[in-house]
Amino acid sequence: MRKCKSCFRYIENWRDARAKGLNERHGGFGEYSMKPRKGILPHCCGGQIKDGDKLYPEHKACEYHQYRWTWNLGVWWKWHFRQFARERYCRYVRVPIGRLRKPVPLNWVSSYDGMVDKIIPLGQPECPYCKEMPYSYEQCIFCGQRFILDEPVPDKTEPQRPMRPGEAIVFIDGICPECGLSCGNGGYGPLRCRCGWVGKEKNND
Repeated sequence: MRKCKSCFRYIENWRDARAKGLNERHGGFGEYSMKPRKGILPHCCGGQIKDGDKLYPEHKACEYHQYRWTWNLGVWWKWHFRQFARERYCRYVRVPIGRLRKPVPLNWVSSYDGMVDKIIPLGQPECPYCKEMPYSYEQCIFCGQRFILDEPVPDKTEPQRPMRPGEAIVFIDGICPECGLSCGNGGYGPLRCRCGWVGKEKNND
């Protein structure tokens, strides 16, 4: 009969470990499930046993029971072997071969701006070979495809306007000059405020 103590969800209560002066164990991606140390209250991280209820090692396992060794084997395969092999393949095989292909123009696709809840036409670059975000205007970091830039990439690290007399420093380049509301991205690059302003200030001359 399956018992709770053999399940990967049967772990230490980190609050009890901290109270007893021991290092906490936080589970996460790529980390193995470890048995609770002696003297520390166990805890079911799956929520099948409510917090506050005492959990016994011989407690009858629930329907979601999974042996710790099978879980740890899956973690090793997915996050320690397969991920390692995939990263080495991309770095030493896929990207170097991709650099040998003829440079092509960089694609631009529509993107979603969560700050204003709006679709931005042609607001995001896309690699024409692997269809991923290249994270570079010169070469895709995933497949090595090189790009041809039809025009220089604008410098988005420069403020769009100089500081105005009497303007608070904390609001410089963060306030929309059209409606006075915060644009949310610090004023760098093509701002898109909720009022529709997209980076061009009015000419008051």
